[in-house]
Amino acid sequence: MATASVRLDQDLVEKATIMGKALNRTMPKQIEHWA
Repeated sequence: MATASVRLDQDLVEKATIMGKALNRTMPKQIEHWA
């Protein structure tokens, strides 16, 4: 599986962190869930 680095908007990171904590996910896993 290939990986790539991307820059994320700070607002997206903050929202993913909040939602991830509420749903027992890490911030990267929350963004992955949304994707």
